[in-house]
Amino acid sequence: MIDVLNKLGVQCVVYRNHEFDFGLDLLEEQTTNMTFPWFLSNVYYRFTHETLGHGMVSSILEWNGLKIGVMGLEEEDWLDTLGTVDKNNIHYIDYVETADRMSAELRDKGADLVIALTHEVTK
Repeated sequence: MIDVLNKLGVQCVVYRNHEFDFGLDLLEEQTTNMTFPWFLSNVYYRFTHETLGHGMVSSILEWNGLKIGVMGLEEEDWLDTLGTVDKNNIHYIDYVETADRMSAELRDKGADLVIALTHEVTK
């Protein structure tokens, strides 16, 4: 699957729940073989303060002369779908709070446009 995703020209993605199905070690091994970044901006390991799965917090990507700020956000209920992650070891920051703060930061760094990659449930 890694080869297929790399050949498709994927630019960036946000972590979803099934990436974590087989544990963090395998996830991190697989993502190092991918040619595009994985984002997660509002879910951190409680004790190391690194993002879950070592996802990128944010970045500015250039596309056809446009500077695009990118972040990845999850809702809090998403944590309940992670079978291999202990919620007690996770620090969650509200996705709206994170989006507001990071949008301003990315604009200050020169982003012409800001996109939040999400994996949300609509009710």
